[in-house]
Amino acid sequence: MIFAAFAISFFVTRLVIFPRYLLYSLLVEAPAILSPGGVWPGYWAFAGLLVALQCLHVFWFWLILKMAWRLCCSGESIEKDVRSDDDEDLLEDEDRSKAQKID
Repeated sequence: MIFAAFAISFFVTRLVIFPRYLLYSLLVEAPAILSPGGVWPGYWAFAGLLVALQCLHVFWFWLILKMAWRLCCSGESIEKDVRSDDDEDLLEDEDRSKAQKID
């Protein structure tokens, strides 16, 4: 239940409200207001960083949906975090094979 509330609030705040109000205002309304005097030098850097943040929000929500799918629809229990790499598993397998060679 807590995960569902988290996923819904993440979607609403980061994929609806953030782009609708903040990004729209920054990318559409601000240049129209500031165009007679020009935009300040850091404007495009600031806008670019906020757009990059929005891309991260989309990626993170994709991970949340992937985890929700595994939890609800596939019937698979979530033992590992979907964000984690399999490098740890490879290292453990290598350690086991080295231990078997020593024995």
